[in-house]
Amino acid sequence: MPGLELENVDELHNRIDHILNDNLDERLPGLRHRAVPRSDGRHFYVIQVSPSYLAPHMITMPSTKPRFYLRVNTVNAPMNAQQIKDTSLRVERAQNRAMGFIQKRLEWNARFTGPAYVFNIVPLYSQPYKIDLTSEDSVKSLSSLGSGYPSHSVHGLLLKHESELRREHVLITRDGAVESLRRPIAKTARSNPDLALIRVTGLEMKILEFAKAVAKHSHPGLAELPVLVGLTLVGLKGIGIWGNDGFPLDQVFDEDQIGLEPVVLHDWNDLDVTLKNFFDVIWQSFGTFGSPNYDENGARIPK
Repeated sequence: MPGLELENVDELHNRIDHILNDNLDERLPGLRHRAVPRSDGRHFYVIQVSPSYLAPHMITMPSTKPRFYLRVNTVNAPMNAQQIKDTSLRVERAQNRAMGFIQKRLEWNARFTGPAYVFNIVPLYSQPYKIDLTSEDSVKSLSSLGSGYPSHSVHGLLLKHESELRREHVLITRDGAVESLRRPIAKTARSNPDLALIRVTGLEMKILEFAKAVAKHSHPGLAELPVLVGLTLVGLKGIGIWGNDGFPLDQVFDEDQIGLEPVVLHDWNDLDVTLKNFFDVIWQSFGTFGSPNYDENGARIPK
């Protein structure tokens, strides 16, 4: 491949950004592009386009009539009404399928009593059996995501640690969805044996560490973008939280669960913002303004 002679890389990058901003309705989420320098002074220009949950996208370039296009072999053909409808339905089905998976997992995990969290990362456009769980190398690689002993189940690869007092598991399905469950997430207060408290800061750290481990994992087919990210806390009725100074707050939760609205991610760079929003809602559910572990600019405060 001969590569490109680019006199001003930043100028080209900005030009492509303007083309995308001005000539698409809606803008493609998760689209990334940049110049990659070569040893001979030329460049490759790489543009990555992920499947979009907002599809179809309309071309609004002034030199053409506003249209939706479909790639057919080596040409772009205008889409007809039926193709536009089919594309929209495909996107809706993908989101409904991912939402359905999360709901089924919540129902399955309901057998474990007590305060717990269930954290899910589900690919929208997954393929059945994308991950080969008969491969020892795959199982060994994926086992780094959990602390339990790896075992196969009807649901996929299960990394489970279980005792009378505690259950933790990581589930990896054959189509690349991932789940982390931990229970219990509350401990009895020393000052009040009848009150159980959640250390929400510690809970945040557990979820952050797991989510980032999944995002950085290189196994093909695992949590391929775009993904639906969901977090639910259950068994919370009568539970309180620890304050920043280590003493319990006086507010006790009077509902059973905090079900956070799942969010679609097209870029792992948006993971921190999504999780911060989740954590803010948890703290607000217990009467505080939001997570105290972030500064006014939304950056996590190092501990």
